[in-house]
Amino acid sequence: SVVEGMTWARAYTVRAARQSGQDTTNEEKRKGKKLEGWTLKTLFEEYESTLQKGEGRKKDKQNFEKWKHIENKLIEEITTQDITDVRKTYEKAGKAAETVKHIINIIDRTVNFGIKTNLITPDKKKFFAAKPKIDKKLDLESMTDEQAQKFLEAVDALPSKRHSLVFKWIFITGMRKTATLLLKWSDID
Repeated sequence: SVVEGMTWARAYTVRAARQSGQDTTNEEKRKGKKLEGWTLKTLFEEYESTLQKGEGRKKDKQNFEKWKHIENKLIEEITTQDITDVRKTYEKAGKAAETVKHIINIIDRTVNFGIKTNLITPDKKKFFAAKPKIDKKLDLESMTDEQAQKFLEAVDALPSKRHSLVFKWIFITGMRKTATLLLKWSDID
């Protein structure tokens, strides 16, 4: 992978310093961290360095910010109570269950990454990250015949015939907007 800000000249200098013993290799740095212990922050930074740039990485960073108060704890010092406290804080603040789940998931993913990559041993994880239950049932309301008639009249009154057809298609098929807009002629039988 490409490291941001790295030039050929800088790479040469870093490599030369490592070969001459003036600087430690990444492997030696990891071993040193393994011996001194991984904090939540250092493990997250290692996890983050493996991710591709994008919206997901940005969200992970935002969710990790919610853990500032324990980021310097060693992984083995993090307790179930730490996780529960954060969960309760965000639930009391009125955050959606899905949001709270994402906040908790970042800790779980970070620690599981450490275990999978042998940076930490499984016995270091001494917490259980209970995530909120997410109700997948949607309270759907159906239109009355009168509402459906008014909707179709409003759609017919649109200045663009193309937009009118898209709204009718969505109304009749129940397809999501994005799925409808991504349709190709080859998709239609």
